[in-house]
Amino acid sequence: LWVGFSVRFFSWFGLALLPLSMSVTAVAPVTEQQVLQLFLSKNLPLLAGQVQIEVAKAELLIAQQLTNPTASLTVSGIGDQKNWDGGKSYWDRPYNNNITLTQLIETAGKRQLRIQGAELGMQAQQLLFEDLLRALKRDVLIGYYQVVKDQLVVQLSNEILEKLNETSRANFLRLKAGDISETEYNRIEVAVLKAKTDADQARLALVQSRQQLAELLVYEIHPD
Repeated sequence: LWVGFSVRFFSWFGLALLPLSMSVTAVAPVTEQQVLQLFLSKNLPLLAGQVQIEVAKAELLIAQQLTNPTASLTVSGIGDQKNWDGGKSYWDRPYNNNITLTQLIETAGKRQLRIQGAELGMQAQQLLFEDLLRALKRDVLIGYYQVVKDQLVVQLSNEILEKLNETSRANFLRLKAGDISETEYNRIEVAVLKAKTDADQARLALVQSRQQLAELLVYEIHPD
């Protein structure tokens, strides 16, 4: 994939633009896998989907845990003075203490149902993430190969235009020498004008496909 034009796309990671003269410059190509890697590493919906999966895993872990027992200490009474040995402090008086240990026991398979619900929730988040990943990768690849196609069309249009320009220059000399008529010369000139129009349209299509790919990759297009 070769990219470039009068605006700069992703110049910091090796994508270059074709100048308006449409001469093709040999630059390092950006492969399909490199584009996908850039896209997947910075895509906000995918990052959000990964967070949702981690949340679902945490909920499953919580559901699998047993409720901790609770302990409590209560004082129900303090001994009166006649039961209190003289000469001792207030804290030496007898107390009626109650220690309670409570453990929640779930019945009717409630814990297992809670675990199953958490597992289904995690599986649902994983499936949603996979569907999102497939859809986004499809969009990126469509944009990538549209740029590839448009660049090939631009290159082909350039080659056709250059050949017609060479023919036009040769026919001009032949016209001056009287080897061809003005009608034949004008026929080639019309073909040159049409080739220029086709080349301009191809360049415009390439700019648009690059812009769409740049927007999909969430990168800004900076004017020179």
